[in-house]
Amino acid sequence: MGCGASKGKAGETEAKIEFKDIGVGSMDEFFTKCKELLTQFSETTSPLDEAKGEFFESSDFAEIPGSKPKHIIVGIILFFGTLAAGDLSKVVKFTSDAPFIDVDFSAFTGVVDFAKKLWEAMKGYALSLKKIVEENLPALLTKAEEFPNEAESVRSSCMGEFESLDLMKKGKALMAVALNIKVLAKVPMMIKNLLTKLKNDLLELKDAIMELKDNLVKLAKDALECISKKLTKPYDCYK
Repeated sequence: MGCGASKGKAGETEAKIEFKDIGVGSMDEFFTKCKELLTQFSETTSPLDEAKGEFFESSDFAEIPGSKPKHIIVGIILFFGTLAAGDLSKVVKFTSDAPFIDVDFSAFTGVVDFAKKLWEAMKGYALSLKKIVEENLPALLTKAEEFPNEAESVRSSCMGEFESLDLMKKGKALMAVALNIKVLAKVPMMIKNLLTKLKNDLLELKDAIMELKDNLVKLAKDALECISKKLTKPYDCYK
């Protein structure tokens, strides 16, 4: 989205992976299973992409160049402070697990519905990130790491199918299998790279929230300043 906020799709930098048709039933069936894993990979990242987009859009940071989740969190917490007369101790409670923070809306006055929308977007992003890092990608990685050996096993077990082809078709089929296995070896690393990146994103999110915990008194003062300036949006409070 040009020079705006960095809210791109989780897997958008990964090269497209394709498998060639073999013309041998057992091998094509196996590589269809590999294609299905890649589809699952794409579908796994989609909820996170949507949650991150909502997190940026709801807080008005989406079009702000260079904005990151940690900036949005500060803006949201300051905004929450404006709805609680600057007393953040009544509003937020910090936790050790995602989303790393909880919010008590009973202390709020004013646009509580908007505050709840912000909180749901923030929580949704954190929980989506946690799920993909701790559940979805590790499961896909386990499957992907088994595929290269499985491919060799399938190739060995169906040599009779290769032998039934004429010489030219057999040569092309065996070459296609070799190329597919070479491509297949890239899949685990692709998943590992994204998993590492998203683990870092989750850690950065936690660190940003724990930093707020350590600076709650200062943030409360900043929230009072936002009140005095009649600031009513997270980005306005942050800047």
